[in-house]
Amino acid sequence: MLSAMQSREFGWGFRPLSGDEVQLVNNYRRDKDYVDTDAAKMIYGDSKKKELKAGDNPFVQYFNYGAAKDGYWSYEHLVCQIENCQDVLSALYKDFDVRYNVDHSCGHDR
Repeated sequence: MLSAMQSREFGWGFRPLSGDEVQLVNNYRRDKDYVDTDAAKMIYGDSKKKELKAGDNPFVQYFNYGAAKDGYWSYEHLVCQIENCQDVLSALYKDFDVRYNVDHSCGHDR
């Protein structure tokens, strides 16, 4: 399964970031915490933002379907993904106005 972003400007997902772009995004993220620190601690074990690496794509996140909430995509995954995407857009496209629309599945409406 996957959680993916689609936009009018970039289409499905996002193009691969160049080395210079990854550096700009990482400079933007450096020494910052996720807004929802509890969600980040649950997903990443820490509220501090990690550096993105070449090939990382926060706009398309694959995950395995789980049972009894093991492996399910949750609110915590979603808010971290959105913040990771927003970091890329804020670092590279400062003039963009960004809106996110999500469905109400798996606690997205929390």
